[in-house]
Amino acid sequence: MAEDPDYRTNQSSSEQQWHTEHPDYWRHYRKAHPEYCKQNRLEQRKRDAKRRERDLATMDALEANKRIKAGTYYLVPPASNPLAKKDVFGQEVLIIPTGYARFTPILQKRT
Repeated sequence: MAEDPDYRTNQSSSEQQWHTEHPDYWRHYRKAHPEYCKQNRLEQRKRDAKRRERDLATMDALEANKRIKAGTYYLVPPASNPLAKKDVFGQEVLIIPTGYARFTPILQKRT
């Protein structure tokens, strides 16, 4: 039945008509069901956080389960790139915990 194009057209038309005739339905529903709204907001925050994690762009080829250890690393241009400088570039890597805001004074001293 759901595969029938006439059924789908009729269903869509009926839904549009109902929404036109009841424009304030969801406003009244949310007002009458505050617990539903509260729960929905919490669930939406979870969905948003999950989406942000999934859509987070990475700028490197590291796998998610590999960790970088603190220390000094040397960045060397790839041999396949003849335009890259041949110098080695030393860079210190600091591991910053999740709650990094409280470490800001420590980081400012290092720069």
